[in-house]
Amino acid sequence: METSVRDVLTEERTRLEGQVANLEQGTGSSPDFDDNFADSGQVAAEQGENKLLAAELRTELDEVERALAKLDEGIYGQCETCGNAVGADRLEAMPATRFCIDHA
Repeated sequence: METSVRDVLTEERTRLEGQVANLEQGTGSSPDFDDNFADSGQVAAEQGENKLLAAELRTELDEVERALAKLDEGIYGQCETCGNAVGADRLEAMPATRFCIDHA
């Protein structure tokens, strides 16, 4: 099971890294708008949404990285609160989960 879990988590890490990179790519350079440009507020709002989404994706990426580290340490699938095993169905649905259903 570890190999397939590792593969799933590695693929998820790659996907998240790509999404974060795409979102952050446009944050450093915003187009120049004159003060009368009607859509400048919309552009600013979209940039803010992109930053928020990138932060959420980075959090997901951190969770995936933590799950991969737990695989390496031999403690993958243990609830971080109680130490009991996280159910197989929960791990299948959420491979990077840190908690059993009782502590989610």
